[in-house]
Amino acid sequence: MSERPSKRKPKPRALDLVALARELAALPPARLTPRKSSKRDLIEQLRGPLVDALVDRHYSFAALAEVLGQRGIDIHPTTLRHYLGPIDRSARRTVSGG
Repeated sequence: MSERPSKRKPKPRALDLVALARELAALPPARLTPRKSSKRDLIEQLRGPLVDALVDRHYSFAALAEVLGQRGIDIHPTTLRHYLGPIDRSARRTVSGG
């Protein structure tokens, strides 16, 4: 019988945490370049009014996506829902209703 080559990954070499910490501490500040706002950034900036429209005025994600599209932010309703994340409609009504 011949031995097969091992399919296991080689063990990582020992890590010198002290040396790594020193190296990370010595890194110069990164040069930041301004970036264009992504759709996710824009939706996050509009989160309050979007959630208000969804919860208080009962707009659908599709209707809000259409409004955003008319203003130059082309987004699918499912993507809008994903970007906004979970929305607790019941807790929101309690706070605004009382």
